[in-house]
Amino acid sequence: MLGIDQRELCKLARISIVTLRRLEGPAEYAQLVSPETARKVKEVLEAHGLIFLNAGETSPGTGVAISNAKLL
Repeated sequence: MLGIDQRELCKLARISIVTLRRLEGPAEYAQLVSPETARKVKEVLEAHGLIFLNAGETSPGTGVAISNAKLL
């Protein structure tokens, strides 16, 4: 969607693929990643056009949103 793959994201955020997979995985794995590392990933994604919204915020344009519902 953003035109970068996991490897490129890791390179830009200066993290390992294992660290990225922890962030993407179950909550118990994500807890192994420091807030600073998560911030780095967020900054790279934002630099490539992703907008993070807080609950109740709306998008400034057309886009995709993920609800709090547990995905199967």
